[in-house]
Amino acid sequence: MSNNNILESMVPTELKITPQTILDVLSDLQDPKTKEPLSKTERLSDIIIAGKRINITLSVSKEECDDYEGLRLEIERRVKSMPALDKLDQVKILVIMTAHKSTSNNPSDNPLFRGRFELSEIKDIVAIASGKGGVGKSTTTVNLAYALRDMGVKVGILDADIYGPSIPKMLDISGEPKVDREKFMIPVEKDGIQIMSMGFLMAEDAPVIWRGPVIQKAIQQFLSQVRWFNLDVLLIDLPPGTGDIQLTLVKKACISGAIVVSTPQDVALIDAKKAIGMFQKVEVPLLGVIENMSYFQCPHCDERSNIFSHGGAHKTADTLKVPFLAEIPLDLNIREMTDTGAQENLVRNIDLGFPYRQAATSLLNQLQKQRSKGNLAA
Repeated sequence: MSNNNILESMVPTELKITPQTILDVLSDLQDPKTKEPLSKTERLSDIIIAGKRINITLSVSKEECDDYEGLRLEIERRVKSMPALDKLDQVKILVIMTAHKSTSNNPSDNPLFRGRFELSEIKDIVAIASGKGGVGKSTTTVNLAYALRDMGVKVGILDADIYGPSIPKMLDISGEPKVDREKFMIPVEKDGIQIMSMGFLMAEDAPVIWRGPVIQKAIQQFLSQVRWFNLDVLLIDLPPGTGDIQLTLVKKACISGAIVVSTPQDVALIDAKKAIGMFQKVEVPLLGVIENMSYFQCPHCDERSNIFSHGGAHKTADTLKVPFLAEIPLDLNIREMTDTGAQENLVRNIDLGFPYRQAATSLLNQLQKQRSKGNLAA
């Protein structure tokens, strides 16, 4: 087994174990099919330790699941029996089989060979990005999801901001996701929206101090080992910037398109242009730009102030020939309702919800345009 495939978390943890100590406990196990020592194969692909959670991944095909179920259970039993875990409560140990099933006899048609996961339960995947942090991207993602849901769209949210997952806090939900019989994680659901986030798997105040390869593997697990149910649109809330997470998603998932969120001021637009350029370079369709905190309207005198300038994102979209979806004001009510998990009331409010409903309508129109061009599956 290549040491590069065993990924060690740097998250502060009560678990006094490492991936190597786990490997030592499993050292005498054999591959049930080849009878080779497990350590000499590539079957045991990931060991990730985060907080009080241990995730171990067995790389097997769907057809091999029954053959390797005994091995999976034995790995789980041995890890649970490790002396270092004896006196600790609430330790979660999950051994997962990747279970990708080939849909074709032609290897080039198999997602494993293409390097992308087949997410047949999701019609469209939309990445929501920003070049810069603090522009309200996560708020926009959540409220856009509610607007889509109210239009009859079956929608989910994947919080891919591993370092700073904020979706659980915004939606006022907590607790670990359930795991089904095939060891796939089941998204947490609120108001008919399916949600998955690293925030469900770790304590709210636990910092994530992971190297790039570990982050990439975590994103791959969210794509391949979450049981999404019949979604029309999955919104992926990306972290700021153009780094490992963005590139991993583009490589491992068939992204239907991207939305870039920016505030109007020049310093944010510089980074927004970089995000747009990244998606153009990797040939992901740009579905549009949203200008957040576009203006402030005084609730007492109705005077409008352009605190962060105004129209900069709209002009950038026009210059780069990218659709402009909506402008969203800086409004105290939006902030308060988002902080308290009241998005349903926010989006249904005639005035506050209008820009989100407008953005949702524009997004669906852009997806349909991409589909009519043959860029997306019908």
